Amino acid sequence: MSNQTINNQLGDTLSHPYIIDSYEDLTHHGRLLRLVPYGQTQMIDYRCGQYARLDFSGAGFAPNTAQHIYDMTPGANFIRPFSIASHPGADTLDFYISTARLPNEITGPHLTQNLTQNLTMREVIRTHLSAGHIIGVQGPYGHLPDIAALKTPVLAVAGGTGIAPLLSMIQAGLEGGFAANITLYYGVRSDRDMYREDLLCALQGRYSNFEYQIFLSDPINDNSYANNAAKRQWMVGWPHEAIDKDFQDLKDFSAILSGPPAMAQALRPILASKNLPDASIYCD
Repeated sequence: MSNQTINNQLGDTLSHPYIIDSYEDLTHHGRLLRLVPYGQTQMIDYRCGQYARLDFSGAGFAPNTAQHIYDMTPGANFIRPFSIASHPGADTLDFYISTARLPNEITGPHLTQNLTQNLTMREVIRTHLSAGHIIGVQGPYGHLPDIAALKTPVLAVAGGTGIAPLLSMIQAGLEGGFAANITLYYGVRSDRDMYREDLLCALQGRYSNFEYQIFLSDPINDNSYANNAAKRQWMVGWPHEAIDKDFQDLKDFSAILSGPPAMAQALRPILASKNLPDASIYCD
């Protein structure tokens, strides 16, 4: 089947067709989406820390059957940005995808058209994607710095799936010989929501200039927390509160923030109070 036929199934002419190689559970509410180029499509040329816009409007289209597996809302916008989790040169293009339900994820005639479209797309992400389906890829986008080019100690702060670009950047920097200290504060709701703690632990064991701390905002219902908290680097609370206590002066640091907008909003006044200039703060 030609790329042109596939392109006709996507919602935007900027989208290039990729096929889902695998879509596997990674956390309680998160999955690892792995894509490979379809047909004549070339792998995008990206750097660690960049993101792509994924076009799910053709995600129900399976090229082996040339049919849509299910229908989407006509005219809805199914294109959203996701940080790239894989390394440049990898065979697959990887993304961490949250499948958690939103607090306001309800149905009813009072919902706005935009909100209804957003929820429809989230339902597709949660229950309808599978290997062999087509997804459009746009990009890459984003200007997060190469850690090796910073030449300063790095304070990295991630929330939820925001760990995806930071983990890629940190691993590339350490493996590339970055010598300054890298400190990662990683916030999640519970231990079930952690992405790749195994890799974080391995990197800390391998590189003396890297350390990380995980903060759980709601560990109450996790039976494993009491048994594991003393053995692992888990704390109850929020990264911004710990940073406020742990650092007196950040004027010689660079900070990289990747996560929900509320996280960055809470951090900025704290970083400013620690003498970190705006020019040294990078946000995903």
